[in-house]
Amino acid sequence: MSKYNNIKSIPIEMLSEEELNQAIKEWSEGDESMEKLLWSCYRNGVKTSGCHAGGRPYLGIEYEKNSKNKIVQLINSVLNERGTRIYLSPDGGNPFSGPSWYKPDIAIGSDVEHKEEADQFFDIMSTELQNSEKTNLNFLSVINLFDFLIGKYSGIKLYIIHTQNNEYIFSITKSIHDKEMNTFPELNQILTSSGLMYNNNETPHKNWEYKSNEQIDFLEKINIISENIINNYTLKKPESIEDVSSLNLKAHIKKDESTKNGNEKEFDLWLMNEEAKINEEMGKDMPKIKDEKTKNNTL
Repeated sequence: MSKYNNIKSIPIEMLSEEELNQAIKEWSEGDESMEKLLWSCYRNGVKTSGCHAGGRPYLGIEYEKNSKNKIVQLINSVLNERGTRIYLSPDGGNPFSGPSWYKPDIAIGSDVEHKEEADQFFDIMSTELQNSEKTNLNFLSVINLFDFLIGKYSGIKLYIIHTQNNEYIFSITKSIHDKEMNTFPELNQILTSSGLMYNNNETPHKNWEYKSNEQIDFLEKINIISENIINNYTLKKPESIEDVSSLNLKAHIKKDESTKNGNEKEFDLWLMNEEAKINEEMGKDMPKIKDEKTKNNTL
């Protein structure tokens, strides 16, 4: 049974050098290219949150400001490759995923299906991190937008995609349910006036995007779009769980309330009750609450 490649969070600073060697071997699933990339991230101060080797590979990154430029380098290095997908979540992830759920998260993935292609994908990123020379920071404006949205509890997610058909896509998504519909006109105005096109649909899952077949045009346009959104953003941060629908945003607000009241156990109890409700709705028994559960690794 794997000691480190499990659902529990393992703070890297608690591992000895010998334990770290074993942990990275387990996290990399026996893949040498993945192992090399995890070591490169560790040595360059990029904190990882998960990974997968083989078909449809990905690297999860727990965002920290002091590693911003290194993360931009990683994004730049792989977006020349068709099938690359970058996912950025300023609000973090599922509150049930573990103690780091609230931290901003970035995933760098690929559509490739074969191990050899996945290894090449990892090797490109490893080589970029080992490059000590100054490299271009083409997508810094998007990371600046991502950085700007952190703590605003906007529910916005960002995507940068290079399709197999050689099309570049910058996409912003947000789920807007009934209680949040009053914010839609303002958000739509901000995003469309910044240069994005709204894909009109009747579902709660709203999407705005910009597409181009030319990388230079794409880079220039998303730089402008990102700066425009930052300069024109006026949405207020939600202050009550009654104002939002997503569990992630409710958890953020409840966590802030509990911290402000000096009673973090209040949040733990609330989250436990929310999990119990969900399991009950799914016809399951009352869950056993685990102390820790999170992604595969926290380098």
